Amino acid sequence: MRKLWGTSIFGLHDPGDASIIRRAIDILPEVAYVSVAVRPVLGTSDFVKIKDALIPLLSRIDELNCLMCRKLWHLLPSQALSRLSTLRFDLVDPERDGTIATQTSSLFGESPRLKNLKLCSNACPPEFDYPWHQLTSLSLTASNFGFAVSFDESARRIWIELFNRLCFDWGSGLRELRLDLQGNMLLDFISLQFPWQQLTRFHVSCRGDEKFLSTIQVIRKCTALVDLGLYLYPDITTNDPVVLQPLEILHLSYVPPCLLHSPSIWPELLELHVDRFTLSLVKFFEIGRQCCRLVKFSGVLSEPFVDEIEEIKETVFLNLRDLELKVRGPLSVFDLLRTPALSALTVYRHVASDFRISPISRYLVRSKCRLESFELDGQFKDDEIHFRVLLSSLTHCTHLCLRGILPVPSSVLDDIASGILLPHVECMHMRMRTVNSFLAMVKRRLEMEAGQGRVRLREITGILTFEEPDPHVLKRRLGELEKTYNVSLRYER
Repeated sequence: MRKLWGTSIFGLHDPGDASIIRRAIDILPEVAYVSVAVRPVLGTSDFVKIKDALIPLLSRIDELNCLMCRKLWHLLPSQALSRLSTLRFDLVDPERDGTIATQTSSLFGESPRLKNLKLCSNACPPEFDYPWHQLTSLSLTASNFGFAVSFDESARRIWIELFNRLCFDWGSGLRELRLDLQGNMLLDFISLQFPWQQLTRFHVSCRGDEKFLSTIQVIRKCTALVDLGLYLYPDITTNDPVVLQPLEILHLSYVPPCLLHSPSIWPELLELHVDRFTLSLVKFFEIGRQCCRLVKFSGVLSEPFVDEIEEIKETVFLNLRDLELKVRGPLSVFDLLRTPALSALTVYRHVASDFRISPISRYLVRSKCRLESFELDGQFKDDEIHFRVLLSSLTHCTHLCLRGILPVPSSVLDDIASGILLPHVECMHMRMRTVNSFLAMVKRRLEMEAGQGRVRLREITGILTFEEPDPHVLKRRLGELEKTYNVSLRYER
């Protein structure tokens, strides 16, 4: 059976590097996803060597993420991409490339399986015969990515011509669209006659009130929309509430007041993701009280001022099942939150200083939730009592990752080894003080579970920070346990 996963990354800076691809075909015969980067300064003969090495690999993979210049793309035969279902290609700027942006190629002439296309360029888009009619997902990114190259009028005109062909050739299967267009090109695109009504997923980046309000008008045309991503910036100053249709999934990089006070957005929401900018604790709870159906939240929270904490009342998220928080400052959010239905919790600490885990352990006990997955990453500390309380609340946990806690006390390791703590854990990543304590706990736990007729543990990673183990000895000892109990055992430094 062909594997549906696998990643290999190649950086090709020299014509001799083409041999890497040939070796990869032998080493990774079932890989389905490949990422390749090729420098644009190579000569034509060098590109031919790389092309000849790439073609056998392209005949085996389903997904390609490629940073290559136009010279190499134009050397590929039309059937080279015939197997691909997903293609993302990033194109270098024409000043470094030296090729003509308007040269047309039949690269996609034989790509019947291609459904997902991600086109990313920091200048003019390449002139290929894109199979717009067969796509279900399209992503267009026109940004300078910090380069000095700017979008002049000729580059903008070529992008608009591409937009026009897309609007003429689009197929009825297109459901997902992602736009990250620099300058006024976003306004150019959304002014076209595009099949907005058939989109179920639309993600867009925009800055400034004009682009934001124009985008909102377009979103209202997306009558089948389920998943919306608005990647905004604090330069949006409009305060008028925004009226949008009910959504199930919302991605935001910034939450302006005009969205926060828009009652039509929140009541039907199932997932909310906030990134790039921090969300104040006050806003988090305000949104939470409006999202009565919310089952998943991820975001970065800032610590409130003292007077703000006094204004926040304990809030119950009745339906929340998956919570991922990146926290700046102490963990005040857990003193004000209850989530009785939660099954997955991930907490990252953004600030490199020690904070106690006791607010988390109290929160889990108070919420009475049955966590199946728990991850903690960052700088944390606490005494053995609170650590034991934390683990005692994870009786149903199958996935545990504790990267941010000081090494586990030996008495707690004994209770994990005997199954008193974490009785249902299957995957465990935990910081250990010594190699011997890691191996002893793993061996006892596996022996105990084997004696009961069922080995639950499938994957264990020991994070060793206080001891430099002999890698050969440790590998041999882990290998013996892996072979005996059919588990995956690893260690990290």
